[in-house]
Amino acid sequence: MAGKRSTCLDRTGKTSKEIIFMKDFLEKLVSYIISEGATFEIKEEVFEGLVTYTILVSEEEIGKIIGKEGRVISAIRTLYRLKAAKEQKRVLIKVDRI
Repeated sequence: MAGKRSTCLDRTGKTSKEIIFMKDFLEKLVSYIISEGATFEIKEEVFEGLVTYTILVSEEEIGKIIGKEGRVISAIRTLYRLKAAKEQKRVLIKVDRI
């Protein structure tokens, strides 16, 4: 897992606890999906009310995150859309190679 914990600031410059919780939850989900000992990183960007999470994994693990016919990443995105809708936020999740 990514060793550094980042803080996310909203447009007012204040730390958003909801965004930090969402990143922690995503880290936990990804760690359960990929092989034990495999490394990954999650980058987050906030721009005009849209929170973008990019899951960076190795070439060997990217298929596990995407899943057969995209079902795993689709399920992750669905969970995040539900959580974001409750908090009136917009979330985008992307997957890329390290």
